[in-house]
Amino acid sequence: MLIQVRLTIEVNPMSDWLDLLRKLCATPGVSGFEDKVATLVSAELRKEVDSVQKDQMGNIFGTRRGLSKNGPTIMVTAHMDEVGLIVKHIEETGFLRVQKLGGVPEVVLQGQRVVVCGRRESLPGLVGQKPAHIMSETERKTIGSIDDLYVDIGAANRKEAEEFGVEIGTPITFDREFCRIGKEFVTSKAIDNRVGVTAMLQVAKQLAQKDLESTICYVGTVQEEVGLRGARVATERVRPDVALVLDGLHAGGTPDVADRVLPMRLGRGPAVTIAGSSQLHGFIANRRLRECIAQVAGTEGIPLQHNVGIASGVSDSGAVHLAGKGVATSDILVVRRYSHSPIEMVSLSDIENAIRLAVKVIPHLDSTFIKSLEE
Repeated sequence: MLIQVRLTIEVNPMSDWLDLLRKLCATPGVSGFEDKVATLVSAELRKEVDSVQKDQMGNIFGTRRGLSKNGPTIMVTAHMDEVGLIVKHIEETGFLRVQKLGGVPEVVLQGQRVVVCGRRESLPGLVGQKPAHIMSETERKTIGSIDDLYVDIGAANRKEAEEFGVEIGTPITFDREFCRIGKEFVTSKAIDNRVGVTAMLQVAKQLAQKDLESTICYVGTVQEEVGLRGARVATERVRPDVALVLDGLHAGGTPDVADRVLPMRLGRGPAVTIAGSSQLHGFIANRRLRECIAQVAGTEGIPLQHNVGIASGVSDSGAVHLAGKGVATSDILVVRRYSHSPIEMVSLSDIENAIRLAVKVIPHLDSTFIKSLEE
């Protein structure tokens, strides 16, 4: 049984961003419905950059102009969307039939509380199931298909569900609160990728007062969980010389996962990809950029993990590095347990080290470094 304990974090500088992370995780924003998260991101970026813009897809762009008019452009990106559900049909009895938005495994859905984001207000909902007392032995051991699942919002019929503000296309998120667990971990829904968004905003804050040659464009992207769609469009718009993608990666260390499958561990620092998934959206990091990151990490005493070929380890990097004539791209990843579930879990020290690493790396990405990429 998970006991939620609300504690004040007394360590600095974590306290600078912990409340922001809590707020971002609580804000609903499934793929294609990131508006409320985007509003928060825009408000935070306006404090630190020269201009903030939004494109037709919903991507947010915060630009901090560099000292050199013809200097390089660095894109720092984090996707704003979370996995969830969407209403595809309302039964005459008032129950909602749903479809997945992103890679939500059915095994984590049954019996969950959810938030149905109605037109006027958010509604509590339940992913229902047959009473255990009348299940057959087969049913007790079987994971139902998404087509068999339904959401109960307490509506007497279809008309009442519609009066509640539910319609075809209404998004649904997990109902799970952000809380501290153990000595240095937090758990919540939407850790993927509100941790990356928090890191991006903190990087913008820490670099705001530094004089840098390069222009930095901070981008909150949309629809990563359904095919890296926002990142593809955003990178074509920015046309960066270098890109850093801030996201997460699956961690092992649990009884059900072998070390050889998921070697990453919570509390051992952020990770960078050397060669990622061989799937359609996988990528191989730019070697010089990755080596620069590793060298900075060593100099600054920041622990660093390395990702090679983790299955389904896909991020916006897969779209960013292929844009235009190609973009030198690397990621900085905060590893997490229980990916795409309502109980995703991360280490606070890993988040802080990811922020530190990005802040220390970016000043090195100047015109001299850009020239070295083509030598």
